[in-house]
Amino acid sequence: MDWQALRADFPALGNHTYLNTAGIGLTPQPVTAEIQRFFGAWSAQGATTPTFREEVGRLEGEARQRAARLFRALPEELAFTGRVAESLHIVVDGLRWRPGDEIITGDEEVLYAPLYRLAQEQGVVVRILHMAYEWDELLSRFAALLGPRTRFVWLSDTSNKSGLHLPARAICDLAHARGALVMLDGAQTAGQYPMDLRALGCDLYAITGYKWLLGPYGCGLLYVRRDLIPELRALRLGRGTLDHARCAYVEDDTAQRFEFGVRNVILRLGFGAALNYLRRIGLEAIHARTMALRDHLRRRLAEVPRARVLGPSDPALQSGVTSVALEGVEPAAIVQAAWEANIVIVPTELPSTHPDLRAVRISPAFYNTEDELDHMVEVLEGIR
Repeated sequence: MDWQALRADFPALGNHTYLNTAGIGLTPQPVTAEIQRFFGAWSAQGATTPTFREEVGRLEGEARQRAARLFRALPEELAFTGRVAESLHIVVDGLRWRPGDEIITGDEEVLYAPLYRLAQEQGVVVRILHMAYEWDELLSRFAALLGPRTRFVWLSDTSNKSGLHLPARAICDLAHARGALVMLDGAQTAGQYPMDLRALGCDLYAITGYKWLLGPYGCGLLYVRRDLIPELRALRLGRGTLDHARCAYVEDDTAQRFEFGVRNVILRLGFGAALNYLRRIGLEAIHARTMALRDHLRRRLAEVPRARVLGPSDPALQSGVTSVALEGVEPAAIVQAAWEANIVIVPTELPSTHPDLRAVRISPAFYNTEDELDHMVEVLEGIR
């Protein structure tokens, strides 16, 4: 793959070094052009003309089919959502809870509010898994939290703080042996790794389209295992059948029951275009390139005396997200120094329980180069 040639699809790289794909990825120009084409057709034809509606319906269906093939799921198991937070709300609001039910979540998550509200209002118990960066220790800690009342597990498949990539299949197997459902936050995994949701064994999976998948901001997916769909109530109704004679509503029997109201179909079409762009490159090739950049960055960081790389040392648990702390230097100062050198990075999103994760996050994608990472390391070396 000619990675250098692909850089031409990302005009922002001509302005600065962009190392924040874990925050918001760069959308390639061919995808942007497709989104602009859709908006142009909307303006030129009108949104309700038969020809425009027919094309939109076809392309939206193709986007769902494309996602199903890419993530190894059934199209009827996928619902378009706006973001991971929306997907989590759909699930926790749709399950029926009993006082004393237990939820396991991790101490490096992004989303806690829906779980904590359940604890406050419905007597659900939230148990926190303190992450370990060794395979056996992590699974041991997780197994110790499982109990007869464990109902639901919510964990990030890949952490946006330490870069930890979970042994997700082992987590699912342990949870299922206790009768618990597993939902994973795949915001940092989808687009960075080849994925097979069936083989992964999870029950529910939330995907964000605007990070490693390089799609437009505000579109993602919720995967719901086929046999679980009838058990999950759709609290906001949109896809279903009205029986006026009986004043009855019958929900759609696919995951589309969770899609409701007026929606921005242009975002979905743009998301589909982004999936097609990645498909042409190949997720296997993208993963290999991302891990090669990660390894290069870590080798260079090991040469910086004051640098401390966070997270796992085992490459099997590492990802393309690398967080680094610089002794005696605040993360904000590192971010500012990087920006003065025309490099975009961000501080880690610090959880209150994890002051040791106070660092900056460097997340190169396949469109970055080793020279750009060397420049980033030189900035770190030059900070006083």
